Amino acid sequence: MASTEDSRQAAMSLQTIEYESLDLEKGEIRLATILPGAFDNPIRLTFQHVFLPIPEQDLASPIVDSESLISLRKTLPEGWKAEHTVEGRLFFWKNDGSQSSWTHPDPSYPYDPSEFDAKVPLDDSLPDFEALSYCWGERHPEETIYIETKTPPFTIPAQPNLVKALRHLRYTDRPRTLWIDAICINQYDKVERGRHVARMGSIYALAPRVVAWLGPATPTSDFALKELERMGRQLEITPSGGYRAPDADHPEWYQRYPCTPEKREALSHLFWDHAWWQRLWIWQEIMLARSSHSDGAIMQCGNKTVSWYLVRRALRLLRETVLPDAAMRRGLYPAPAMWLPHAFAATSTRDWDSLSYLMRSTSQSGCTDPRDRVYALLGLVPRRLAEKIVPDYDASAAQVFQDAFMAFLEVNENLILLKFCDSGMRSETWDGPSWVPDWQVGVTVTPQQARAAGGTKAVASLVGDGVLGVQGVAAARVGAISQAHWLKDSSHLSTAAIFDIIKAWHAVWEENRPDKSTSIEFFTALRYGWVWERRNIGVSARKYGEEYQSLVQRDTEVTDDDLARGHLLEDMVRDEKNCTFFCTEDGLAGMGPVGMKTGEYLAGLNGLRRGS
Repeated sequence: MASTEDSRQAAMSLQTIEYESLDLEKGEIRLATILPGAFDNPIRLTFQHVFLPIPEQDLASPIVDSESLISLRKTLPEGWKAEHTVEGRLFFWKNDGSQSSWTHPDPSYPYDPSEFDAKVPLDDSLPDFEALSYCWGERHPEETIYIETKTPPFTIPAQPNLVKALRHLRYTDRPRTLWIDAICINQYDKVERGRHVARMGSIYALAPRVVAWLGPATPTSDFALKELERMGRQLEITPSGGYRAPDADHPEWYQRYPCTPEKREALSHLFWDHAWWQRLWIWQEIMLARSSHSDGAIMQCGNKTVSWYLVRRALRLLRETVLPDAAMRRGLYPAPAMWLPHAFAATSTRDWDSLSYLMRSTSQSGCTDPRDRVYALLGLVPRRLAEKIVPDYDASAAQVFQDAFMAFLEVNENLILLKFCDSGMRSETWDGPSWVPDWQVGVTVTPQQARAAGGTKAVASLVGDGVLGVQGVAAARVGAISQAHWLKDSSHLSTAAIFDIIKAWHAVWEENRPDKSTSIEFFTALRYGWVWERRNIGVSARKYGEEYQSLVQRDTEVTDDDLARGHLLEDMVRDEKNCTFFCTEDGLAGMGPVGMKTGEYLAGLNGLRRGS
């Protein structure tokens, strides 16, 4: 989906086009049928109007019979577990990771998958079409598309990337019906455009197939996609984690992937040479696709196609695994590509966390209009929240963000969105209250597993113009803060400079730590608890400590090459931006927002299920 600015520019070119009005109240949409032709022939198509009613249920959350699943789990042999994959298929695995299966591990049990796999109720009468997910890209040089719905035909201008996509997608011997936002929405009709923004998610969710167009082939793109396919066959993902796939031939790759320089180069080019990975709108377009089967969503680069089902798992593996050389991870992929497979957490039963998770995950994805930070995600949040957020491109970004915050608070009685309110990271033009997140700056918040307020509900309301009153308990005070930190993309900082930041953090900890504390506590705090000792995956806090000591105790000068060979710097660069180190007055270590100050309270607020 394009930004509103792109839409306005496109509208200037579309003013002379005679679109027939849609019946928006009944859910009518416009489909484009691409007529057959040779690769270099002009693009010719026809329009048709079809009804695509907005479904009543959340298509992002398949229906699961929890009682039946509880009963089935009681029949499992010792050491086995069962859970639905992120697409809703029931999956069995053994605790020790040695086995997994799509069938009940007890062969005598009369298991019928159709009784337990999650259901997404769909109407058999839905129209047959494919929805295109792509980047609008540069507008010039524009090319011409011929619309043959009427006689005589008329033409519309199209961006180069769309024309390239249609040339690759067009069949030579038969028509192909697609929904394409740039031409299937009358961009000059403000009402129609706004209605489509609000229901964008349902279009991609109800399409029998979604095609994600990455762009024309590059010298190594086929090789990279094949490697992603192979990686994706090694594991399954559920809301609780990743596990070996039943047909995996290299299940150990989830812990250690034998990446070669050739593979690393090809994968890096696939991620960085194609803007699709870094655009915000593609999140709901691909995540809502019917990817529970292999062809429900495909990715295409040139003429090579691969199942999104496998790519999603490959991305999860690539993020979690340990590479042969830690330096291989530096610049391997843009951050949005690695957050994308984790979006299942936003479509699980944790409605209270949905918008928060998505905002954090998409913070570095690109969009032209800051208001789309909210609007581009409406298809992924629970229906009861999405219905309270009506796209309004006449409102300011601050007003859109405040309205989204209050809608989330009303629906979920939760204050988790406060974690985005870092006073040290606001745009210079921000004109909203301090408790409203400034999502337009792309604030990155590292995942946190603390739940200081448990399952309490928020006691919060507006007590004045722009003033939010909340209830909570003060738990500790900030005793010391490191002034060393880095913001946004750290690519301009040398590895040695980042190491200096970590040394500055360590110095603050040494000055304030309790006598019996160890370096494990320091590095666990730096990694927000995401260490082997806590999660049984990744690098241990003890190893981080040993690596740090080996570097600071060297007699010779530490070089960038020395630092790049370890995991400490690479993992910090990946996850620890937009934060700084602090100690409480009692010497406990933590990571907090850049804008925090000495003497401030760490508070457990009712309805803030993770520490503020």
